[in-house]
Amino acid sequence: MLLACICVSFAIFGVFVACGIITLDNGISFNLDAFRLIRGHWWSWLVFFLLQVAFTTLLSFAPGGSMAFILVGVALFGASWETFLLCFAGVIASSFAMDLIGRFGGSKLIIKLIGEEDYLKAEKLIKEKGISYLPLFYIFPAFPDDCICMIAGMLKVNFLYHSICIILCRGIGVATIVFGISIIPFEDFTSLWDWIICLTVVVFWVIFAFYIATKINKWLENKRKTKQISSKKKR
Repeated sequence: MLLACICVSFAIFGVFVACGIITLDNGISFNLDAFRLIRGHWWSWLVFFLLQVAFTTLLSFAPGGSMAFILVGVALFGASWETFLLCFAGVIASSFAMDLIGRFGGSKLIIKLIGEEDYLKAEKLIKEKGISYLPLFYIFPAFPDDCICMIAGMLKVNFLYHSICIILCRGIGVATIVFGISIIPFEDFTSLWDWIICLTVVVFWVIFAFYIATKINKWLENKRKTKQISSKKKR
């Protein structure tokens, strides 16, 4: 896998040299004008999409892989709706690919891709917290969302429910990264108090979201236990 990443990196470097973006005449130099010209072509978007899907799937063991590619997309194409749709399409494609890897590849293949330690952590996270937490795992960047996506597929989480979580919640995550910095008026923050208020609001909504997820999870657990008790009585 590492060798494949090295080969792809060299291939990208070769493409940049062939296109004149990188020149080797007087050492390695970057031609910003050539880069801006090529960036406007449709195939540059296609190349970015294919690289995003391939790398985030193959490097699903690395934390923050999807976020890193989204940030690269913003740096390359700007914080626009076009960039959001491009990154969103890549995240959705790689997420469904990882779900199918988990469903049909099984635990052995997942362990080979992400390692046994990350596999056990992600599996424990889903089993202990329940599927009601799955949307939050995809919205907030602190969780290994790529690993969780594969484990959810392996644990046979309802495909329709998982698809909705991927499309809606990972879409929110992409939008937060693409537009989040521009939405928050950092330029208007003139004192430490402004930063404290901003962080307090963010923390409040995070805690509130997990509180609601906890209530839903308890309700589902009670409902499941009630069904088990009623089925035992019928027997």
